[in-house]
Amino acid sequence: MQKGTPQILAFTGTAVHGGGSCQVSITYDNPPTATSKFKVIHSIQGGCPARNAAGNLGNDPNAINPDEYEFKIPTDLPSGNATLAWTWLNKIGLREFYMQCASIEIEGEGGSQAAFDALPDMFIANIPQGEGCKTEERKDILYPDPGNSVEKVEGPDKDFAPPICSKAPAHQATEAAIASPAVTGTVLAIRGRRAISRRS
Repeated sequence: MQKGTPQILAFTGTAVHGGGSCQVSITYDNPPTATSKFKVIHSIQGGCPARNAAGNLGNDPNAINPDEYEFKIPTDLPSGNATLAWTWLNKIGLREFYMQCASIEIEGEGGSQAAFDALPDMFIANIPQGEGCKTEERKDILYPDPGNSVEKVEGPDKDFAPPICSKAPAHQATEAAIASPAVTGTVLAIRGRRAISRRS
């Protein structure tokens, strides 16, 4: 992935749970470990992974979701091997936390560790590693620190709310969040400039 070049996040599958909110994050740890920090490069508040879904989009795991989302690797980040993460807090259904990862190579000149460190930490909720944060069903979650690259999907069906946290969240991914897949049969793949999440 070339820094500063638009990348497309797209999805295959119809179990979109009414949408919700998503983040795109990276870590330079390869592979990630229990102490890895994922830093947010783009937040989508509401309408992800579907912008106008009252529930699911059907029951075909091979159907193409028509909605796509654009993000960029910031130009001030270091180049090299990294791990890209897509995380999702669903709007309808059980209070869950979904995460998929893919190995990527970031290309481009310049960049610094300081710029990476300055990015917000990936937000985690609804699991023990989420530092006591939970989300409300039928709410599009507003991230406590979404970063500078934010897409907010507005609409009459959007009802935004912050998460409910018992203490200040640490936002750090842990071994359980990395190693335990949230949904069986879900695959995240990078194809050219398209990051595709495939859900069954």
